[in-house]
Amino acid sequence: MPARKIPFDRTPGQDALEITIVDDLKVVVPNDLSQMTPFVLLEQEDWFEDEIGFIRKLAQPGVNMLDIGANFGLYTLAMAKAIGGDGRFWAVEPASNTAGFLRRSVAANDFKAIEVLQMALSDSDGDGYLTIESSSELNALADGPGANTEQVKLSTLDKLMAEQFGDVQFDFMKIDAVFSHGSIRARATQNGVYTTHT
Repeated sequence: MPARKIPFDRTPGQDALEITIVDDLKVVVPNDLSQMTPFVLLEQEDWFEDEIGFIRKLAQPGVNMLDIGANFGLYTLAMAKAIGGDGRFWAVEPASNTAGFLRRSVAANDFKAIEVLQMALSDSDGDGYLTIESSSELNALADGPGANTEQVKLSTLDKLMAEQFGDVQFDFMKIDAVFSHGSIRARATQNGVYTTHT
């Protein structure tokens, strides 16, 4: 089904847009066209990267997906929608505001099989700092606190796999993490999971 365009709502105090894109998927994003995701979704009526089509084609019932650096969760949401929610999905997103919008999208689509994990994956665990940029796609782990940072929980992929997932076997893992991406991907590969950077 084609996406439906909605007008940009300039109502004061209206913090979010609910945009319906391909497959009647509802995505809740900031009411701010200076940010990349709301602008692209309104202008393209879908996400612009080719990988979104790959995700929809890959989708099959019963899939287990881990989305590291989920941002607004477009890949997780698209796969869940493509298979009708018959699977299990974990979306890892450290930024509190962005994770909040992702949770609103999960609720708007009534997805029961998506869990949002608010943390960052790195090569160490504990606490860290995330730069908060004008577009969330540009957020990255920082060396320490600063004017535009948010304190976030850190975990390693190994620790997350052991503590959160136990015996879960992942069919697909998407990694889009700016800092320590190489160390995350190396651990994913060692765990036998195909990964791609989007």
